Order: sequence, then structure tokens, then C-alpha cells
Amino acid sequence: MEFQCRLGTEHGQIVEGVYAADDEAGLRRELEGKGYFILAARPKGAIALPGLPALPAFRRKRVSGQELLLFNQELATLLKAGMPLAQSLDILRQKIPNPTFKSTLDDVYEKVRSGIALSDACADHSSLFPPIYTASLLAGEKSGNLDEMLRRFIAYTRVVDSVKRNAVSALIYPAVLFTLSLLVLFGIMVKVVPAFQDFYGTFRAELPLATRILMALSSLVRNNLPYVLVAGVGFGFFAWSWLRSRSRALPSRRKARAESGPSSSLRFSRAFASSSRA
Repeated sequence: MEFQCRLGTEHGQIVEGVYAADDEAGLRRELEGKGYFILAARPKGAIALPGLPALPAFRRKRVSGQELLLFNQELATLLKAGMPLAQSLDILRQKIPNPTFKSTLDDVYEKVRSGIALSDACADHSSLFPPIYTASLLAGEKSGNLDEMLRRFIAYTRVVDSVKRNAVSALIYPAVLFTLSLLVLFGIMVKVVPAFQDFYGTFRAELPLATRILMALSSLVRNNLPYVLVAGVGFGFFAWSWLRSRSRALPSRRKARAESGPSSSLRFSRAFASSSRA
């Protein structure tokens, strides 16, 4: 998460800038540890009103998987060529157009330059770097094959992206059929059933129970058509929001599983395999 900060230095200067952190409390601790005096800090893009807390912005630019993949490809290439890690990060962070990603890499670069391991620096931004990525970095650092572990992570990411694309492609056809089925059913209830209702009205005999229920549902839909449309739009929005929340909850579940036994064994296996090849 990005914060727009107004800071004071020990020499009395006022500095303004954008800093990345998981939360405001962690950002304050980090900046105060560097000797800054925090005059103001609010989420980037938030609307600040006098006497009221800052209102969050409606949108926040995110980091796509393609941007992270491209960064790792270039980082692995530079490390393979023999360039130091800090210098490689310095070169790459200046080429990042995404301000969210750039601010995160700026923080990672400063921590690496101060002597912190790359895996630990990336672990502080768990919302961007998944646990398997930091585990791969840790295995590469322990074995001395950081560029090789980055290439393995790139290969793993490509496989996962391919599976996701295939899954989405496989779900498009059933989703289209389901939507068309709902539209056809809606058209039948609004147009076709009323025509048969007028035709059956000329009969003097009692209609079957199923036919009467169908006609009652048709009348209910036609008499409350605006409410039905609003309910349909609301249900679609709710389903879309639920799916998005489920997809966003996957990283936190992965993080929880990363702290459990099976993923810890996976980390050990990766590190041991890399060390054996070194």
C-alpha cells in the first residue's frame, strides 16, 4: 500500500514523497527509525478534509502478474551476467512505469543496500510478493544460485498462468450457455406464457396445477418487471464481487498454508535441492 507523506528532517527541511508499506503503523516505525519526523501520512489518492479522517481513493493501481514476471526475467538475466544484486535492483527500479511497483522496489532496494537479504526485503511486502516467491529467493540465497531459482519461479509462474487461462477458457462456454438460458427463460415468462394464458382463458375447463403455477409466475414477473431487473443486476454484481473476494483471499490462504507443515517441507526440499546442485 502506498502513502503520501510529509516529513521533516533533522536539519529542518520538509520532504514530501510516496512510500510503500503494509500499513500506516509500520510505515511510521520505519520512517522514525530512519530519523524522519512524520508531519502527515495518508493513503495515496485519499481525499483529506479538515477535521475528518482521510477518505480512501476509489481506485488503486495494482501490480499485474505480467509486470512481476518481466521484472524477474530481467533480474535473472542481470544476475546471470555477473552484475551485483544491489546494482541490478537499482537499474530495474528506474525502468518500472507502475508507481506502486516502483515504490515497492525502491523500498526493497534500500533494504538490500543496507545489508538485508532480498528474501527478507520482499517478505515485508507480502501483498505483492507471494510466499512461494520469497521461499524461492531464500533457497537461492542459501545455495548461491539466486538466478537459477528465479528462472524456476518464472517457469512455475508460466505454468500456473497457462492453467488459469485454460480454466477460464473452459468456463466461458458454460457461462455463455447459462446466460442465454436465463435470457430465453425470461423471454418465455414475459412474452410466450402470456399469449398462451389468453388462449387458455377461452377454455371453460380447469387447467392443471403446473400450468396455473407457471402462469402465476409469469404474471408475477410481468407485474414486477422493474424490481426483477434490479434484482437480476444486483445478483450479478453480488456474484461478481463474491468471485473477486474469493480470488483475493487466495494469497492470504496460501500465506497461511505456507506457515504450515506441507509448505515448510516444500521450502526445505527446494533449498536442499538447490544446495545439492550448487
